[in-house]
Amino acid sequence: MKNRLLQRSGLSLLIVACLLAAVTVYAGAKKAEEARPGGEGTIAVTVEGLTSTDGILFVSLYLTNEGYPGEWQLAYRTQQLSAADAVDGSMQTLFDSVPAGWFVISVLHDADSNSEMATNALGIPKEGFGFSNNPRSFFGPPDFDKAAVYLEPEAVSQVSIKIK
Repeated sequence: MKNRLLQRSGLSLLIVACLLAAVTVYAGAKKAEEARPGGEGTIAVTVEGLTSTDGILFVSLYLTNEGYPGEWQLAYRTQQLSAADAVDGSMQTLFDSVPAGWFVISVLHDADSNSEMATNALGIPKEGFGFSNNPRSFFGPPDFDKAAVYLEPEAVSQVSIKIK
């Protein structure tokens, strides 16, 4: 009797967890699919917490979740900045003429300049990274909606990203 009750409660928890995961995946792309209001704006990005001046910073702007976050080549725009230009562990850059609406900025500090994120044997990043909104991410990158910021037409959106 006790084992059946434990099995049922375990199965119920598994079902609830699967439903929550499905809702999270579905909800994770909502902002990326919203229609854009028209007009353009500017995004001013400050990257903080750089621990080295080695390598390149890939600062990628995503307007949708296509390619987000690992394929910077599919981003709407990507800037490659020399980490040697950092001052006191910080860098700044601008994205001009960006269509208004939701966007995400991701940053990779590619210290070894091989154009990809270095990870250890467990897949844990060995190089610095960050996202707009500085969301917490425990297992993998945050979904688009958690990192998304809204750009109003004719506005300047200030985005500060802390490298992890």
